[in-house]
Amino acid sequence: GTIEHLREDRRGLQVIGRVHDDEFGRLLARELQRGMLTGLSFGYRVAASRRVRGQREIDDLDLLEVSLVRSPMQQLARVHKLA
Repeated sequence: GTIEHLREDRRGLQVIGRVHDDEFGRLLARELQRGMLTGLSFGYRVAASRRVRGQREIDDLDLLEVSLVRSPMQQLARVHKLA
Protein backbone atom coordinates (compact mmCIF):
# COMPACT_ATOMS: atom_id res chain seq x y z
CA GLY A 1 0.00 0.00 0.00
CA THR A 2 0.84 3.67 0.13
CA ILE A 3 1.12 6.02 3.09
CA GLU A 4 -0.68 9.21 2.08
CA HIS A 5 -0.32 11.22 5.28
CA LEU A 6 1.59 11.01 8.57
CA ARG A 7 1.25 13.32 11.53
CA GLU A 8 1.49 13.23 15.28
CA ASP A 9 -1.70 14.11 17.14
CA ARG A 10 -2.78 13.92 20.79
CA ARG A 11 -3.33 10.13 20.49
CA GLY A 12 0.02 9.41 18.86
CA LEU A 13 1.05 8.85 15.27
CA GLN A 14 -1.81 9.19 12.80
CA VAL A 15 -1.30 7.27 9.56
CA ILE A 16 -3.58 7.61 6.56
CA GLY A 17 -2.90 5.02 3.92
CA ARG A 18 -4.37 3.21 0.97
CA VAL A 19 -3.96 -0.42 -0.08
CA HIS A 20 -3.03 -1.02 -3.70
CA ASP A 21 -5.67 -2.09 -6.20
CA ASP A 22 -4.08 -5.45 -6.93
CA GLU A 23 -4.78 -9.00 -5.77
CA PHE A 24 -2.98 -8.60 -2.44
CA GLY A 25 -4.47 -5.14 -1.80
CA ARG A 26 -7.98 -6.45 -2.41
CA LEU A 27 -7.31 -9.30 0.05
CA LEU A 28 -6.16 -6.79 2.67
CA ALA A 29 -9.23 -4.60 2.01
CA ARG A 30 -11.55 -7.59 2.55
CA GLU A 31 -9.78 -8.53 5.78
CA LEU A 32 -10.01 -4.92 6.99
CA GLN A 33 -13.74 -4.79 6.21
CA ARG A 34 -14.31 -8.10 8.03
CA GLY A 35 -12.45 -6.84 11.09
CA MET A 36 -9.66 -9.38 10.72
CA LEU A 37 -6.90 -6.74 10.50
CA THR A 38 -7.38 -4.21 13.27
CA GLY A 39 -3.85 -3.36 14.32
CA LEU A 40 -0.77 -1.55 13.09
CA SER A 41 2.88 -2.42 13.46
CA PHE A 42 5.61 0.19 13.10
CA GLY A 43 9.18 -0.53 12.08
CA TYR A 44 11.60 2.20 13.09
CA ARG A 45 15.16 3.06 14.08
CA VAL A 46 15.68 5.15 17.19
CA ALA A 47 17.71 8.26 16.37
CA ALA A 48 17.63 9.81 19.86
CA SER A 49 16.28 8.67 23.23
CA ARG A 50 16.68 9.31 26.94
CA ARG A 51 15.72 7.79 30.28
CA VAL A 52 12.77 9.37 32.08
CA ARG A 53 11.83 7.91 35.46
CA GLY A 54 13.44 4.59 34.57
CA GLN A 55 11.82 4.27 31.14
CA ARG A 56 13.18 5.01 27.70
CA GLU A 57 11.54 7.99 25.99
CA ILE A 58 12.09 8.22 22.24
CA ASP A 59 12.81 11.78 21.14
CA ASP A 60 13.49 11.12 17.46
CA LEU A 61 13.13 8.15 15.14
CA ASP A 62 13.30 7.12 11.52
CA LEU A 63 10.05 5.43 10.46
CA LEU A 64 10.83 2.53 8.13
CA GLU A 65 7.47 0.84 7.66
CA VAL A 66 3.86 0.60 8.76
CA SER A 67 2.09 -2.77 8.48
CA LEU A 68 -1.47 -3.96 8.99
CA VAL A 69 -1.54 -6.79 11.56
CA ARG A 70 -4.01 -8.90 13.51
CA SER A 71 -2.28 -8.61 16.88
CA PRO A 72 -0.19 -5.48 17.37
CA MET A 73 2.56 -5.50 19.98
CA GLN A 74 1.35 -2.08 21.15
CA GLN A 75 -2.33 -2.66 21.94
CA LEU A 76 -3.28 0.96 21.21
CA ALA A 77 -1.84 0.83 17.65
CA ARG A 78 -5.18 0.31 15.91
CA VAL A 79 -7.03 0.92 12.68
CA HIS A 80 -9.73 3.42 13.64
CA LYS A 81 -11.62 4.28 10.49
CA LEU A 82 -12.10 2.71 7.10
CA ALA A 83 -13.07 4.66 3.99
